Amino acid sequence: LDVNAKFLREEVGFADNDTALGRFIVRYPQCLCLRVETTLTRRVEYLRSLGLKKEVVRTVVDLTPEILEESVEATLQKKVDVLKDWGLESEEDIARIISKAPAFFSADLSEHLNWLSSIGLDDEQVAKVVRNLPAVLIYSVPTNLAPKWEYLSNVMGGTVDDLVNIPSFFGYNLEQRIMPRFAFVGSKGLRDTLTVPEILNNTDKEFCEATGLSYEEYRVFEQTGGSLLFHTPLL
Repeated sequence: LDVNAKFLREEVGFADNDTALGRFIVRYPQCLCLRVETTLTRRVEYLRSLGLKKEVVRTVVDLTPEILEESVEATLQKKVDVLKDWGLESEEDIARIISKAPAFFSADLSEHLNWLSSIGLDDEQVAKVVRNLPAVLIYSVPTNLAPKWEYLSNVMGGTVDDLVNIPSFFGYNLEQRIMPRFAFVGSKGLRDTLTVPEILNNTDKEFCEATGLSYEEYRVFEQTGGSLLFHTPLL
């Protein structure tokens, strides 16, 4: 047991936080029963071979401890191969994606990538969106990605080109950012004069300054639920 705990401290990166290590062992006690030489070392070395920094390796293991038992060739490498099949082949791309989406190995990558393709993005556009917002691979399709795309395309009149130009779109909160902002410009009769990036990029203050709108008025509009009156194409 001491050998395994030492490995987790020194090789995985729990050395600076015994409390975090203790919580990890409570959640995943079988880590103390795995062979260091033939199981733990092989998985950790594989993660490092992807260009992941030590702190990222620790985060990946902490979020998805089951990878310490999964086959490198049959499971872990196949996940990475999915990215390569979509044109995300460089070590820099792979390391950045996993670093920004450390739950990567537990995600259904094909579901997310195929869904992006199904809404009209070509392979190059899918790769660009993933490269710029790796978390798109772990967001829920039915409760996050699909509702936002439906709002963008059906209400805002946006296209797949908008997703490519502002890949962070899927990272914005629908009810707290996307809807209030679009509703506010709609209440000012500016829907047809502002682009999606102009409406959604930057902080609330920067958004108002860039569009010439009153920040104080926007805050009141947002806090009083004004977006509820202006979020459909009919209003």
